Amino acid sequence: MGIVINLANSIKMYEHNEYLNPNDANKIFPKLLWILRDFSLQLVDTNGNQITMSEYLEQSLKDVKGINENVIQKNRIRKIIRDFFKDRDCYCLVRPSEDENILQNINDVDDNQLRPEFINGIKEMKKLISNNICFKVCNNINIDGRMLLSLAQSYIDSLNKGGIPTLQTAWNYMCINHSNILKLKLIDEYKQ
Repeated sequence: MGIVINLANSIKMYEHNEYLNPNDANKIFPKLLWILRDFSLQLVDTNGNQITMSEYLEQSLKDVKGINENVIQKNRIRKIIRDFFKDRDCYCLVRPSEDENILQNINDVDDNQLRPEFINGIKEMKKLISNNICFKVCNNINIDGRMLLSLAQSYIDSLNKGGIPTLQTAWNYMCINHSNILKLKLIDEYKQ
């Protein structure tokens, strides 16, 4: 999460703008699904009433009282998450196994060696994710995989050069790349 927060503070919307503000970020950033594995807390509020996983996340993102540096930093992170990810959800998974050997080699074990609650949780989480999948949209255009790769490459190039990624510049870079690919494809079709 720290990477996303630092990146959000290092992105510009346009060359002439200040850094990305929460209103712009909300249009660009995807839905946040915070997955908590090894979750053992009870989903209850301060009065002991049952709450949902989403309510747990919202409760966790509320500012806490205090004035020391640690509290100020935690509240700053909470605010950034609330501001930049207007569309957010949480999913809690129990610990996959109580056996430390299984946990240390979890990639090599069969599902039948894991707790049934964990396996069922994974299945439910997959349903949640697949039911909420949506296209990445920029400037009212659905972004396909090739376009998304171009956008990512533009951000990476800018960061690697020590620059500040600019969304407008990345968009232009992606449009040029996509246009060139389409042009080559059309030329090829014409020649055939």
